[in-house]
Amino acid sequence: MTRSTDNKYGIIAIIERAKQYNSEIGYYEEHFINENFNYTVKVSNGRIYVPISMAQNQEALPSSINENRIKIVAANFKNDNPEPNTNNTTV
Repeated sequence: MTRSTDNKYGIIAIIERAKQYNSEIGYYEEHFINENFNYTVKVSNGRIYVPISMAQNQEALPSSINENRIKIVAANFKNDNPEPNTNNTTV
């Protein structure tokens, strides 16, 4: 993956919008262009994937990004620090 600074403001805005649908998403740290030519975004507690065209559109015309697309981004969040399951009991 190649580190990038392109479309940073669009990515940050998308992440902030996605937090409305998934409160587990952390804060933006950096982003990379991945092997699929989309962005892999490192957030404080994991990673999230954002299509390059979506980040570009968010910067140019935010109203063109509908909420269903934001929900898809929110759903693909991968938490690198999941909470341990405290409901397990040991016998």
